[in-house]
Amino acid sequence: MHMACYHENESIGCVLHAHPKESFVFATLGMDMPNLTEATQKLGKIPTLEYRPATTVELAETVRKHIISLGEKVTPAAMLLNRHGILITDETLHKAYDMLERIEYNAYVASKALVFEKLGIAAIPDEVSAH
Repeated sequence: MHMACYHENESIGCVLHAHPKESFVFATLGMDMPNLTEATQKLGKIPTLEYRPATTVELAETVRKHIISLGEKVTPAAMLLNRHGILITDETLHKAYDMLERIEYNAYVASKALVFEKLGIAAIPDEVSAH
């Protein structure tokens, strides 16, 4: 999975894989994460990829195809791995880890916003949730 990223785009200097608790909620449910915070807007959409078992060639191939679909917009990029965690690509480990922290904060905000929306307290604006 990691090597598939490096092989597909030479601008990727770091592939960070983690299992953060807030983001894991979206990954476990197979949901794309709403991108709500200003700190994560440069990522655009934060998708959850189709489920593939961990450590398999199928997972590596799914990640590879997603990297290809991003074109030159692979640094930074983030994707949730269905029922498994998150994968972030960036130029350096420092930048990738910084983005992980930003995404984790966004996941916290997004989960609360979705609850508020379901309760009818507030709606996520279309222009924000479209990212």
